Amino acid sequence: MSRQRRVVLIGCGNRGQMFGGFCRDYADRVKLVALAEPREDYRVNEATRNNLPAQHAYASFEEALGPGAPAADLAIIAASDRAHHAAAVAALRRGMDLLTEKPVAHDPVLTVHLKLLAERLGRTVLVQHELRYSPFFQEVRRIVQSGQLGQVYSYTHTEHVEFWHMTHSFVRGPYGRQEDSNPMIVAKCCHDLDLIPWILDDRVTKVSSFGRLDHFVRAHKPDVAPDRCTDGCPLGDRCIHNAAAFYLGDRTGWPVAMVGTDMSLEGRRRRLHDGPLSRCVFNGENTVVDHQTVLMETRRGTLCTLTMQGFSAGEECGRKIRLDGTAGTLRGDMGRGRIDVYPHWTGPAGTRAEVQTLDLAAMGLDGHGGGDRRLFEAALDVFCDGADAALTLLADSVESHLIGWAAEQSRHSDRAVFMEPFRTDIQQQATAML
Repeated sequence: MSRQRRVVLIGCGNRGQMFGGFCRDYADRVKLVALAEPREDYRVNEATRNNLPAQHAYASFEEALGPGAPAADLAIIAASDRAHHAAAVAALRRGMDLLTEKPVAHDPVLTVHLKLLAERLGRTVLVQHELRYSPFFQEVRRIVQSGQLGQVYSYTHTEHVEFWHMTHSFVRGPYGRQEDSNPMIVAKCCHDLDLIPWILDDRVTKVSSFGRLDHFVRAHKPDVAPDRCTDGCPLGDRCIHNAAAFYLGDRTGWPVAMVGTDMSLEGRRRRLHDGPLSRCVFNGENTVVDHQTVLMETRRGTLCTLTMQGFSAGEECGRKIRLDGTAGTLRGDMGRGRIDVYPHWTGPAGTRAEVQTLDLAAMGLDGHGGGDRRLFEAALDVFCDGADAALTLLADSVESHLIGWAAEQSRHSDRAVFMEPFRTDIQQQATAML
């Protein structure tokens, strides 16, 4: 029988605001009783939107999850990456279940530790791998698992990051420094590393990776450029990374909304001048890669490549995949919502079987191809109704994190990483933390 669950929201940035909106949309099933956000304007705005009294809107997750805060059944973790593990542990120890953003931690040992702790405490943890719930990737998995492609031996997966998204999030923004967040391959491609073994229903046995930070470096900074775009840069509109042109235009939704809560032109101008988003992208303050490739081998012999790069634009951006098997080929473009299946054929040369096309764009999907809302609804089925079918349990999500960290180890060592001993080593270290 369905019951309403009390929720505490940790983090009120872009993703936290989305979760707050979902809580309002499903008010018959969840009730937001407290939130935490260090930025006062974001904290006050989200508390107002959810009719929370000021005393239940906290500046830190320690307060929101402390003994003096309202009792809650579920914590939604949408804070900065470096706070995920500590906030999740605090919520678990207060007896809450979790819906947490990914990456769930900023270290492979902490990731596995969270899984072990949840198991020990008997709590359920779901991870925001919402792409598993998108109709696009669910259809890809259905086709692969149906055997329509035969045995898949080649899987190519690309994550084309638009150049403005790269500079906003991974150069100027909160994910630009690995020391403050996570490696790029974990922070941005945790999604993708989760999808590949899930679609194949296979296990990765070996990982090798190459990646570099080449373009967004101080060596490429023009001599005439100041440290901030707002300091009268003489290049002005001739620079494609001009922060003033990007954040002070007509658009006020994401990502411009991340400048601050005051979307007036003067409010944006003031916050932009004082904040990190006006910094020249060639200042050299960022440390994550701007392009990387990961090669994986699976137990059944599939060779998988994931390529992430931050120099794309327009329709070329987004996730594209190609799977080649013994009985057919699948090509998919998530941005366009299109899947083409080319079955192998018999007959004389030049005789081809008709391509089978699925067009999902007509469904008008939103939020990660419709995955955001579908995942939240599935989480409510688990937490409110006791459903046991969840696609994104932490126990499953750990694997994608470990593949990402193995890729980083390979990138730095110039050696392939064998996953079995890598997993064993991390498991032993995490167990010692309990």
